[in-house]
Amino acid sequence: MDRVKQGKAVSLIHVEKGSAGEIKVYKSNSNPFKDSVVQNVLDSFVQSVNAEYAYAKLGSKASGAHFTQNIREEAVGTDGKVPSALDYYAVSMLIMTMMYGTTYGCAAMSEERFYKTEIRLKSAPIDSYEIYTGKVGGTILTLMLDGAVIILFTKYAYNVSWGSRIPVILLACLSLSVLAAGLGIAGFMLIGDENKTQALLSIMVPVFTFLGGGYIPVQYMSPAMEKLSLLSPNHIGQRIMLNTIFEGNMIQTRNYLLILWAASLLLFALSAFKGRRDQA
Repeated sequence: MDRVKQGKAVSLIHVEKGSAGEIKVYKSNSNPFKDSVVQNVLDSFVQSVNAEYAYAKLGSKASGAHFTQNIREEAVGTDGKVPSALDYYAVSMLIMTMMYGTTYGCAAMSEERFYKTEIRLKSAPIDSYEIYTGKVGGTILTLMLDGAVIILFTKYAYNVSWGSRIPVILLACLSLSVLAAGLGIAGFMLIGDENKTQALLSIMVPVFTFLGGGYIPVQYMSPAMEKLSLLSPNHIGQRIMLNTIFEGNMIQTRNYLLILWAASLLLFALSAFKGRRDQA
């Protein structure tokens, strides 16, 4: 019932022992289409059973009703492995903080122009890629430290559950840090103006947070918004962490991690290409 109320299950079909075959259906009403599918399947099942019963009462053996084994029995877990509101929003706010690291990436690339040290760096006996790598590495390290502080503080101050798979949580933080750095750097390289880039990023991060369920859980949004949420790195990061903490779909977790890294590589490749063109 809790899963139905939270929108994690479409319907609950309950046949109580000793109820003479009475079937009770509890719907979440969160998705009318899925509700109608469940209702149609149930109606078809009831009609088939009624027909079989009627033929049996008439003494007929050829009812034309054929039954196959389409029911998969699965125990409902009640061990408390579901996120509390505090657990959910701790994950959401951690991811939002990581995504605000896009501004770190932008600042790392623009500070040389601001402090007028760009010419000195270019005349120094080091390659451009070393400067670029150092800035990216520093941004990622800063974001990882931010994430570690949030995880430790929420764990011991608010008793937030981060699960037993901490290495996977840290890998998710690393993946989001790399993506945030890449997004900030790519934004500055393409726009070329720190103020404009920072303004754009300041708009994008809250939008990503909203689409990712940072303010309102995605399952309470409209179907169209649920589809849009797949474009948000916050939603992808949230699914990775919640799946990891509460023993969810690990195949989905792996696929989402691959998506984050693929997007990061694309952003860094775009930044490198734009940087080479500017030098030329």
